[in-house]
Amino acid sequence: MSRRSALKYPLHVIFHYIFNQDGGNDAILIDFLNKLLVQSVKQEIIECVYQKTDYTSNAFQLEIKARTAAREHLDIRIHICDRAYQATHNMREWEPQYVDHVIRESNPCLLKSCFIINMLNFNLLTESPQYHNVYQVENKRNPYLLYDKMEIHYFELAKLPKGFPQTPSEEWLYLLKQLVNSEKIGTWIKGRAIYQHAVTRFNDALNAELLTTQNNSEKYWYVERLEEQQMLLYQGKMHGQVSERERIVIQMIKAGYPYGQIVHLTGISIEELDQLAMNQYQKNNQTIS
Repeated sequence: MSRRSALKYPLHVIFHYIFNQDGGNDAILIDFLNKLLVQSVKQEIIECVYQKTDYTSNAFQLEIKARTAAREHLDIRIHICDRAYQATHNMREWEPQYVDHVIRESNPCLLKSCFIINMLNFNLLTESPQYHNVYQVENKRNPYLLYDKMEIHYFELAKLPKGFPQTPSEEWLYLLKQLVNSEKIGTWIKGRAIYQHAVTRFNDALNAELLTTQNNSEKYWYVERLEEQQMLLYQGKMHGQVSERERIVIQMIKAGYPYGQIVHLTGISIEELDQLAMNQYQKNNQTIS
């Protein structure tokens, strides 16, 4: 499995790297939806199509059209955010336009089932000790559901009990929590190709982000976090491996960062930087020869 970074990454960044719309992740997304909605969807989802993605510095939203083995069509919206987003938005809201459509629809039976998934790495619903809560739209003046095909799900990773997943529906939640906290992935993942594939996508995306992005203005999250946290680096070496700071410095050298900026962001000395650059140059020459 690819090495983990010393920096911690927000949930919405991790989710974007694993589930971004770049191909090769349909099976991962379908598995994720089937396990999280196992109590809500009668038959397994077998097909999904990305409709819309919205990725910002503190939130990620994904809208999906899905189809089950029973040929039932579903509308699914996934929403992941951090505390900063929650502080300025109403996390208990759903799409007003969709609700308005439900109210105006003369034959609600023709409407598709709709699932709104809110994935959070903090406690929002303080009134509930459960990590998974499901809500439906209800008419306050009459004791009946306004629309029984709409469910609003909240998954709060901070409420997961310590240990390992006990059910298939918990597996994705524990994996995401371990990635968010930069924890060592549990042994339960061994032999489970779908999760290993997800972790590989995450690690590959991190490496590509640092190695291929040349313009600082495009490093929307990286540079901000590196400057704010002064490159939260490992303080030692693990079994002869290059220290985390040296690894990142080498990647920044490969990516073409100016030396002055590398010194400013990492705190490395000019002498250490010159030595690392020389070592990298010699290594490249040996590879070519």
